[in-house]
Amino acid sequence: MAKCFEIAKKCQHNEAKLDWPFNWTRQFSRLWLRDFSYDMGVVVRPAGDPTGFEYLCTSGGRTGSEEPAWPRVIGGSVVDGSLTWQAQAISFDSLVERIASDTWTASDPVGLTTAAVAPVDTAGLQQTAVICSDGEVGETYIVENEVVTTLGLEYMARLELTIE
Repeated sequence: MAKCFEIAKKCQHNEAKLDWPFNWTRQFSRLWLRDFSYDMGVVVRPAGDPTGFEYLCTSGGRTGSEEPAWPRVIGGSVVDGSLTWQAQAISFDSLVERIASDTWTASDPVGLTTAAVAPVDTAGLQQTAVICSDGEVGETYIVENEVVTTLGLEYMARLELTIE
């Protein structure tokens, strides 16, 4: 059974041809956790606001009860509970899963045209997208995106698209 990731409700003019993306990056990242033990060498991304960096555990230990003020320069470090994190450029090391494949389907009523966009599989962005056009004015279409990850897990995103 697929995990539901996101439901987006959008409107589009019937003469428009728009690209609707779903960003899976945060869902697939190893995020910092409070009061959690990490081994030396583990790489995380901030649980709060993204910084544009990932952080290597250089000492092993247990995190504190509050997310640290992450350094925003490569090589910068911060003590967090009993461990130390060091900033590094975003890499695949902090991703737990990646997009292996994705499939788009559109519901009745007929008339909506969909064209899948090739998934983006980079260290900094895991994204799927579909281009929607046409459709009947006043109709709402359900466009679903099923993503299978490199771990074989399935995720589902749903776009509810109303044509104006």
